[in-house]
Amino acid sequence: MLQNVGIVGFGAYIPANRLPVKEVAEFWGKEPKNIEKSLGVIEKAIPDEDEDAVTMGVEAGLAALKMGKVPPEKLEAIYVGSESHPYAVNPSATIIGEALGVGRNYLAADLEFACKAATAGMENLAGLLEAGLINCGIPYPSHQGRFSGKPAYFVHVTSAAKKLLEKNKMKPADFSYCVFHMPNGKFPLEAALTLGFEKKQLEPGLIVGQIGNPYSASSLLGLCSVLEVAKPNDLIFLTSYGSGAGADSFILKTTKLLNTARKRVSGIKEYLNNRREISYSKYLRLTNKIL
Repeated sequence: MLQNVGIVGFGAYIPANRLPVKEVAEFWGKEPKNIEKSLGVIEKAIPDEDEDAVTMGVEAGLAALKMGKVPPEKLEAIYVGSESHPYAVNPSATIIGEALGVGRNYLAADLEFACKAATAGMENLAGLLEAGLINCGIPYPSHQGRFSGKPAYFVHVTSAAKKLLEKNKMKPADFSYCVFHMPNGKFPLEAALTLGFEKKQLEPGLIVGQIGNPYSASSLLGLCSVLEVAKPNDLIFLTSYGSGAGADSFILKTTKLLNTARKRVSGIKEYLNNRREISYSKYLRLTNKIL
């Protein structure tokens, strides 16, 4: 357990475009209510034509720096976890670092590990911080891609969660909140209940119904949503998932600094309320399916 590592600022960004599930279902001749019930999702957030993993990372990073009152030049490491880096060679991390004004003296790396690339970045940063090699870093998750099947999700998520609980001799009732990777609205709820968590512990971070599956950003956006309502000394259980390849679990404890820090930036609720509905044809144009 790491005792000297903590989150001093967090930020999020959700595109304003929303594609209703109803719009897609009707286009393909399906019953909208059946699809919404099956997925536990009513609409999906869609990046606009001038938004990608880098631009969203910059927006989230600016908010995190503002919340933490951290000068950009103090950052010593930037990790970007994504399934959709804009460039094959040019790293997203250095582009984000340049946009934030970090300078030239920092560790930068892009990470890819299906949907848990972002939490892999958290683990790397935590290790560097605990070892005293750096004093400050921020991981940036972003998204796009497909989620893997139900059997793989539950095998990895529940096994990782159980091992962490057993290792720390803790039980679900010890936590105020829990957050699990959200490929849809049903999987995280079923995983939470299977492990012994209650629905009320999960609900504050279960935002997938309003934005769809944000992939690498999924569990961390859920965490941001929880941190906006958590109280000092709350325990939070977090588990990400990487498309049949693994899962990461974390135990986080909030401090008295949380109440002051989160007043400095806009929160998840503001992004959820800032929405503009788009048509399925508009979605196809934005994702380059048709010209």
